[in-house]
Amino acid sequence: MQPDAHHHTIIMLKAKDAAALAALEAECFSTAWSEERYVALLSASPASPLRWPLRGLRGPVQEGGALPGFCAFGLCAPRISGGDLDAYISLSLHPAAGEAEIYNIAVRETHRQRGLGKRLLVHALREAALSGCTRALLEVRAGNTAALALYTRAGFQECGRRKRYYADTDEDALVLCRNLP
Repeated sequence: MQPDAHHHTIIMLKAKDAAALAALEAECFSTAWSEERYVALLSASPASPLRWPLRGLRGPVQEGGALPGFCAFGLCAPRISGGDLDAYISLSLHPAAGEAEIYNIAVRETHRQRGLGKRLLVHALREAALSGCTRALLEVRAGNTAALALYTRAGFQECGRRKRYYADTDEDALVLCRNLP
C-alpha cells in the first residue's frame, strides 16, 4: 500500500532538487522543463527579503528558494520508502501585483488519486495569500479533466481561453482564476 498525502512531507524545493523535479516533470508532461531551467529558477536570488513566514517547512527559507518570484514545493515520501519526490507544484508569487501564477502540478502516476495534488495546491494558495497575493491564476489544457476537477473543487473559475495554445496538440488553454482570502 502506497502512503497517502498525509504521510508525505512538504518541502520547499531548491536548486539541489532540480534533477528530481525535472525527472518527475518529464514523467508527467509531454513538454517538460529541463533540469537546467529549474536550476536557474531555483537558484535566483529573491528580489527582496522575505517578509512573511513559510509555515510548515524545515530549514532556512531563503537557501536557494528564489522568493518572492518563482518557487516550488514538493511532497516527499517517508524516508522508509526512499524519500522520493512524488509530487510538486511550481508557481510565481507577485505580491506587488497581488497575483500568484501556478505553472505546474505534477503527481507521480503511481501516487495519483491520493490527495497529493490537492494538498500541494492548498499549501501553495495559503502561502500566496500570506505573501500578499489576492488572486491566483493558471492555465490548463481544456481536455485535462482531472486537473479541471481539482481546480474547480479548489474554487477556480474560467476567466479566459487561449485558442490552440499548446503547440504539441493545438489544444486550447483555459485560464482559471480565483480570489485568495
